[in-house]
Amino acid sequence: MRVITFKVEEDFLEKMDLVARRLGLSRSDLIREAIENYLKIHIYGDIEEFTHKMKLGEIELHVY
Repeated sequence: MRVITFKVEEDFLEKMDLVARRLGLSRSDLIREAIENYLKIHIYGDIEEFTHKMKLGEIELHVY
């Protein structure tokens, strides 16, 4: 697995850590899941098509 680095404001980091703790995830796992879900939505480029494919079971989002 590759390592990436990015900058966020302190309050944003605190929110991420709060959500990660609530979900029982590491910060890295939370970020990975969020980006993966974001990309799944935007790869299809059309929310109606995305929603339709989700209903058909062709796309699965990770939700905790």
